Amino acid sequence: MTFVFAISGSGGHILPALKVAEQVSGLGHRVVFMGDFRGFASLVDRKGIQCYPLDVRGLSGRSLKSLGMCFFKMILAFGTAVRLLKELRPAVVTGFGGYGSVPVLLAAVFWRVPTLIHEQNVRPGRATKILSRLVTKVALSFEETGGYLSPATVVTGCPGHVPREDYNKNQIIKSFNLQEGAFTILVLGGSQGSQAINSCWLESVLPLKERMDFQVIHLTGHKNYDLVKGEYQRMRLRSRVMPFLEDMALAYSVADMAISRAGAVSVTELSLFGLPAILIPYPHAGGHQKENARILVNRGLGIMIEESRVSPEALIAAVEKIKGPGSRYGRRAPELGHDAARLLSDEILKLTARKSACKKKESCRT
Repeated sequence: MTFVFAISGSGGHILPALKVAEQVSGLGHRVVFMGDFRGFASLVDRKGIQCYPLDVRGLSGRSLKSLGMCFFKMILAFGTAVRLLKELRPAVVTGFGGYGSVPVLLAAVFWRVPTLIHEQNVRPGRATKILSRLVTKVALSFEETGGYLSPATVVTGCPGHVPREDYNKNQIIKSFNLQEGAFTILVLGGSQGSQAINSCWLESVLPLKERMDFQVIHLTGHKNYDLVKGEYQRMRLRSRVMPFLEDMALAYSVADMAISRAGAVSVTELSLFGLPAILIPYPHAGGHQKENARILVNRGLGIMIEESRVSPEALIAAVEKIKGPGSRYGRRAPELGHDAARLLSDEILKLTARKSACKKKESCRT
């Protein structure tokens, strides 16, 4: 059978889709991606998944021109998706959020193909709210999301990287050219990086270095990589600086704490690895990351600092609070999404049985 995954181009949408695609294709089925991939087309291509890109735009402004262009591109993308789904004849179409998934899911509804949306965040995005009453089922990463949506939901968790027994911490530290036994801070700003986190953290490094010994794994994003790497060299701090790390489980396995945005995937993975974190939610895109951050704060695994209040002093105080004597941070929180990829793939496959039952019912009527 063929399964279509509708995608928007950010790591928070792409990574869960890739994890579920591994599960579904591992059962002998074909998975194709359709939507807006932006800078992630090469990553999807390396996984051997066929991509069908759509030229679609999100709402980036309130001007009539911007709204008109968004609507025009959405109509064209819908027409393209209708044609492609007719050719592919998928068993199920699954949306992983964002505007890039909208025309694909609408086309699936048009063809009466079973549909499922996976909502990664605690507070559902605009696309999920619009489509939730049209699709067959909505899968949630967090139980707290249920209050926002209609009853046809199921909690699967958010697919992401999970702890692996075959990882050796000392070997990973050596591969990063870092020191065994040293306190290791992981700094990350999501798949694209965060200039706000990068700049504020770099201002914090030297004052913090005077107060404690530590080393850093820093995922900068491609735009800030050269600048951040040069700053660490100037400050002579043990560090491993990378623009992006595909196997995040390596970094989570050796870090003692993290400084991070609060995307759904990051929040889930930090919980799974029992990694205490300073969470600096992205303040835009509806502010949904603030709700995600509260998941870890409420589980005793995180300290949240809003971006408007973040400063070197605030970061240093939070680091010392997590590392300090008698700290309760770092205890493994109740696991979120350890088996999410399998649970979500199971829900997708259940919809194929529903489709078969509907076909048999129609044939009996005739």
